[in-house]
Amino acid sequence: STSLVDREGNLSATASTCELWLNPEGMETNDAGDKVTTCVDASGNGRDFSQSNTSDQPEYSAKNSSANNFRAMTALNSGDQLNASLGTGIDHDTTQDWCWGFVAILQDQHANSGVNQCTMAYNGNTTGNGSGNNEFSCVFRYNTLDANERFQLRKYHAGGLATFTYNPDITFNANQPQIVIIGRGNGNSFFRLNGTAESSQGTDSRAHTAQGVDGGWGGGYQSSNTRGFQDPMFEWVVLNGTGTTGAIDTDVEKLEGYFAQKYGLLDLLPAGHTYKSDAPRASITV
Repeated sequence: STSLVDREGNLSATASTCELWLNPEGMETNDAGDKVTTCVDASGNGRDFSQSNTSDQPEYSAKNSSANNFRAMTALNSGDQLNASLGTGIDHDTTQDWCWGFVAILQDQHANSGVNQCTMAYNGNTTGNGSGNNEFSCVFRYNTLDANERFQLRKYHAGGLATFTYNPDITFNANQPQIVIIGRGNGNSFFRLNGTAESSQGTDSRAHTAQGVDGGWGGGYQSSNTRGFQDPMFEWVVLNGTGTTGAIDTDVEKLEGYFAQKYGLLDLLPAGHTYKSDAPRASITV
């Protein structure tokens, strides 16, 4: 199994396993402006993402001095994204804890396009109409239906759509990335921006069962009225809980500490965060 550990080998994840880990080091390219064709899954599970269609390949960004000189990828065009057929790899059932964690530049994208939503990541048939009507997709949008930027988790299947919408106060920044985490703990949806939790938007009792339909990172999905994220995206980590009672919260804080330490974002974490002053220098290892 995979776990979250620091460089000294302690602080290992106690309530989750890492199912997916995409980051700049896994993008097989060299220079700013290069097309990103592949991002290797660093979780050890072999769930690499790629894009063979040259017109849909995101671009590799220049080194960012506001992110400890790490690079990102940017889905500049409406259909740009990386994809993978994940099987049941990042699925979760109706009760287990889970989270998707991202590092990305957040700007006001309301005026960017007539399309109202941009997608950070998805897995499964986003219209819920797959073969046998047995697919439960999971889609995370940076929702721009109005001038207020909103994050929305959409769980969709043939029987209907469940949405969890969060509207945190965002300080837009064109250079410094921010930490975004969505998930479920103890049966309830949760959302955290830079280590600060928003009020839960209620019970999440839906499974995520992709049935092998493609997942996507950083881009739009043609049949769901979405577009590419269009700002730099640095990292996507998926943790699936080993329990159902919210114990994943400890690992979520470790993930935030890892992100903050790696990208120089400790100033964004709130006072009182476990890793505000000494974030774990973490990696996710087999």
